[in-house]
Amino acid sequence: MMGFSILEIVVGIAVISMAMFGFMIGARNMLRISNNTGFETQSSFLLEGGIESLRAIRDEDWTLLDGVARDTWLYIDNDLALIENWISPVPAGILPAGFSRRFKAFDVMRDANDDIVESGGVLDTETLRFVVEVSWKNAGSIDITRSAETYLTNFFGE
Repeated sequence: MMGFSILEIVVGIAVISMAMFGFMIGARNMLRISNNTGFETQSSFLLEGGIESLRAIRDEDWTLLDGVARDTWLYIDNDLALIENWISPVPAGILPAGFSRRFKAFDVMRDANDDIVESGGVLDTETLRFVVEVSWKNAGSIDITRSAETYLTNFFGE
């Protein structure tokens, strides 16, 4: 017999369709992972930028940081010309679409060995702990948050 029967053609189309469907699912997943990786990379840069902004404020005038409310979310608006105006109680600054960045300041306590402790000890008036947080929504509209923590010290004795 020459040629193909209708059954063979249907089976062949089904096999090709399943292979194409599998390829499309794989391509979609790769695009989703690539997109998420891009957001993760941007968030890392925004976290680093937030910490660098806090360092710049510290270098300019320690009292600007020492005077912020403790354990309260604040925002950095480093698009302004004067560094004195960088700290804002409301979301500010130009960030990539969908991202937000904020920070909190905390007092630092030290024990008799001058080690940092969570509770007890003596208040170190020349050091503050900062938590910088960056958040965005992923493709599934789920909030993603990344944070970084650092200590800043008044090296310049202002």
